[in-house]
Amino acid sequence: MFKAIRDFLVLSNIWIGLAAATLTIANNQIILCMDTQLYSYAAMVYAFTVACYSWIRYVGIREISKENTSASLQKLSTYKLPFLLWSIAHTVIGFVLLAQQSMPRIVLVGIAGVLGFFYLLPIRNAQNINSGIRRIPFLKIGIVALAWTLICGVGAYAVSFPILVRPQDIAVVIFTFLFIYGLTFAFDIRDISWDKNQHLKTMASSIGIEKAKRFSIWILVVYLLAGFALYVYIPCYANYKDFFASYRLASYVAVLFGGIGSILIIKDLKEDSPEHYYGFGLDGMIIIQSVVSALVLNFDRFFP
Repeated sequence: MFKAIRDFLVLSNIWIGLAAATLTIANNQIILCMDTQLYSYAAMVYAFTVACYSWIRYVGIREISKENTSASLQKLSTYKLPFLLWSIAHTVIGFVLLAQQSMPRIVLVGIAGVLGFFYLLPIRNAQNINSGIRRIPFLKIGIVALAWTLICGVGAYAVSFPILVRPQDIAVVIFTFLFIYGLTFAFDIRDISWDKNQHLKTMASSIGIEKAKRFSIWILVVYLLAGFALYVYIPCYANYKDFFASYRLASYVAVLFGGIGSILIIKDLKEDSPEHYYGFGLDGMIIIQSVVSALVLNFDRFFP
């Protein structure tokens, strides 16, 4: 039963949608941004994340070469029509919720959407190989990390024009980028055979699995150290007392959950590791970190 539920959450992209939504909420609450549209925005982030990754999977289903299709896509190929309808439904829901958002967030979603569209666009060149901006060497990870940072990091505080950028806002954006970049780097290990067959040059396919794992782990170590440095950075207390009252030791423990948990998963990854190690395990670290952070920040409300 658990395996069936786990596989459904991963293959339907519900799990990664929840990861994006909970990360957005946690980032907003860490920086103490007053936002009456937060949960509407988080719901939109969930819908568009599910839609984006579902379209990516659907394009994979339609690949001509079966040897380039991962095990998860082979399972989904049996349900092409329901999965297409699932992708369309979440796209429509995302746009309905987008219409309710503030203009800065609409602009951010537009930028991320353009990146996602050209990343996904399956243009075929003369050699019958998929093209697009993901063909640019070593850019694949950066595109994904940037899109997540725009939506879950910048979008967490960009509620109106002019956008007020405070030190804590910059810190959250940097943290989000480092965390997602480290995790996305690990996902390249899963995709290494696919990328090679598609002649897609990534860091993992260029430097090898073991070096890619070490690089990913070091990115996450930097993420953990940056979180600790922020926690002990006392000089900012004078001007940003509220922020540092929210980013307390318990908040850093939430960061430790996500960072250390991800490192423990990544160090044991192999090219043939089961799909749930990535989709359920690493995406689950985003959810665990975000939920723990939200519980910590709202402890007084939940337990008066």
